Amino acid sequence: MTMGKAKIDGRGRVTLSQELRRNMSLSPGDYVEVEETQAGLLIRRPHTARELFGSLKGCITKHNAVEPLDPMSLKRLIRAGD
Repeated sequence: MTMGKAKIDGRGRVTLSQELRRNMSLSPGDYVEVEETQAGLLIRRPHTARELFGSLKGCITKHNAVEPLDPMSLKRLIRAGD
C-alpha cells in the first residue's frame, strides 16, 4: 500500500502522513524500524515487549516445559535482549 510521497528535509528526516501514523498506531517519540529491501525501504513499527510475550503465550506446554526460572534470571535474560 502506497501512502503518497514524503520529502527528506536537510537533516535527513522524513515525515509520515497522519493517516499512515494513525494506521500504524504511531505517536510522537515512538521508534520505527527501517530496513532496506530489494523493493526499497520498509518501515515498520517494532513489536512491544507486551506483544512479543503475548505471541509466546501457549508455546510452553507440559510436553516441552523446562526447569523453572527464578525471576532475577528471567530479568537478566530480558535485559540482554534490549
